[in-house]
Amino acid sequence: MKTLDRYILTEFLGPFLFGLGIFFTLLVGVDMLYDALQMAISQKIPVRVVCGALGYRIPTLIALTVPMGTMFASLMCFARLSSDGELIAIRVGGTSVRRISLPLIVLAAAFSLVLAVLIHTAIPVSNGLSRRVIAEYQGKAKTFDNLMLRVPRDGPLERIVYVDRLDLNKKSMQ
Repeated sequence: MKTLDRYILTEFLGPFLFGLGIFFTLLVGVDMLYDALQMAISQKIPVRVVCGALGYRIPTLIALTVPMGTMFASLMCFARLSSDGELIAIRVGGTSVRRISLPLIVLAAAFSLVLAVLIHTAIPVSNGLSRRVIAEYQGKAKTFDNLMLRVPRDGPLERIVYVDRLDLNKKSMQ
């Protein structure tokens, strides 16, 4: 590995890790937090089960954040090299733009291959495990509180039945 390649990859690493952290946090806050709160509050699933199910969705978030982090870090790397005049110095030294960008292109291609394998192998399995954890819990919990039933289900409303507690295991309704 040439010194230039090492230098460009070193400049790339810091913004890449920062970008991964920021984008991962944003996706967790926007996507997973809403789902977790919805499951915990409206479906009354314990937080332990919700965290376990959402933990299986981390490979999906990684597959989304790595390309965004790579793009962010590439832009920040070349912007810093340009702002310090290093990009001009490298170009004056006779190095082409293709050669300067080669380490990041190779790294991006490696990320693409790893993510392609991840998307086709690990992500379907982890998403299935996430759904299975929730389904197993919902299969065990057959008790519902504070239901409002509309009679009839379709068409004009005739009456509303309020159910305080519905237990499907005992087949009882209060």
